Amino acid sequence: MHIAIYVGLVLGLCSPAPAQQSDVASRLLSHERYEWQLARTPHFDIHYPRYSYASSRLEIIRQRLVDARTLALAHLGVSDYERRGDVFYVDPRQDVLDLIGTRATGLANTEWHFVILVYNPLGDAFDRHEILHVYHENVWGGESQPIDWFREGFSTQTHGYCGPYTVGEMTSFLLKNNLLSPLEETIFSFGEQNEIVRNHQSASLPAYLFARYREDSVRQLWT
Repeated sequence: MHIAIYVGLVLGLCSPAPAQQSDVASRLLSHERYEWQLARTPHFDIHYPRYSYASSRLEIIRQRLVDARTLALAHLGVSDYERRGDVFYVDPRQDVLDLIGTRATGLANTEWHFVILVYNPLGDAFDRHEILHVYHENVWGGESQPIDWFREGFSTQTHGYCGPYTVGEMTSFLLKNNLLSPLEETIFSFGEQNEIVRNHQSASLPAYLFARYREDSVRQLWT
């Protein structure tokens, strides 16, 4: 398969959506079509449908959530965060559409500490990306009008991979094929750009800032 076609297919599996309405968690838990099962870690309540892909991989999920939390704390420069979170796993993207009316492979509600993730044999769950959203905007503080390129770029960079490729490899591919947007458009017109391109392009910006400046300086940029 031609590399551009293959990367295009991979990109289709690695584009999480922004935060949704704050009543999503309660709507999910009360949905009549789903018999939610519950598992726990010290910091998360894990919800999954009976006989789902997630139901057979609970130990892997628990470890992924531990790793995602550890990574988020490290990137935010804090040693702990006490608030528990709810993490919902569903199999196909159609489930997300049926449950909340939005097509997405991952989304977060930072106010309610809620994450929903598509998890199946064909694609990776965006646990690191979405959990960083929740921790980021609660540990560092949210904005009424967040810096979108920073928020999405920071989480994309933290997740680290898009299918078999690193975020750096994806951004390099986009650059070499003249698919990147002008920097001004990424920063000031983020919502109008292609979601796949903008998320990967913006991921290189926080990476550069953390490498070039002290962590407290980057945090000041956000706040």
